[in-house]
Amino acid sequence: MSIGKLKREQEETIKIERKTSAKPILFEIAWEVCNQVGGIYTVIRSKVPAMVEEWGDNYCLIGPYFAQTAGIEFERLDNDDSIFSKAAQGLRDKGMEVYYGRWLVTGKPRIILVDFNANLAKVDMLKFELWERHKISTINCEDLVNRVIAFGDLVKQYLQSFIEDHIKKQEVIAHFHEWMASTALIDLRKDKVNIGTVFTTHATMLGRYIAGNVNDFYEKLHRYDWEKEAKNYGIEAQAGIERQSAQLC
Repeated sequence: MSIGKLKREQEETIKIERKTSAKPILFEIAWEVCNQVGGIYTVIRSKVPAMVEEWGDNYCLIGPYFAQTAGIEFERLDNDDSIFSKAAQGLRDKGMEVYYGRWLVTGKPRIILVDFNANLAKVDMLKFELWERHKISTINCEDLVNRVIAFGDLVKQYLQSFIEDHIKKQEVIAHFHEWMASTALIDLRKDKVNIGTVFTTHATMLGRYIAGNVNDFYEKLHRYDWEKEAKNYGIEAQAGIERQSAQLC
């Protein structure tokens, strides 16, 4: 075999290996993506440049749409022909407010923002489904829980559409931060959607409440009944969502 032919075959092999070892699509979902309300915003924003460097345009964030912050940090791109944009357009065609664009921070990553306000009209039905499917109680929950559930439903629909209608063979991973983003995670796992899931809680809700109210927290840790304590502090929904997210991801 000539050296030239051998070199060409080696180059073809390398091309095939690169193609088959292509990175998955990575979504990162958080209530504080493009929404500066707490520390997770800083955590995610500060890691974006490294994520874009490593993952390139295979990296996309998902967060809630709030006009005030989106007006400053979000560049909407309806005419983009990417699969991310097409999935968003598909949901808009069905009447859902889902937007694609770039987050105007260092690295300018792809971003999906979902306006969940219209979805609040069916939040009672969504809360019933949360109980029926996952046995998570939302009785007497705070308003944030309602908004989180409405947000999570749209995140779930976007990821389902992305995978079923736009991605057939490439692997997809979704990384959810905190209970505020992860009602979609437990539904995706329940429905056996072909997606890898990661869950990060930076401090559990139940841990925060107990540690903030009990002096000898660690000494009593092994004796706590998590359901009883969650009910005592009025955070059954939050604790239930984060617990199942951690177990199912």
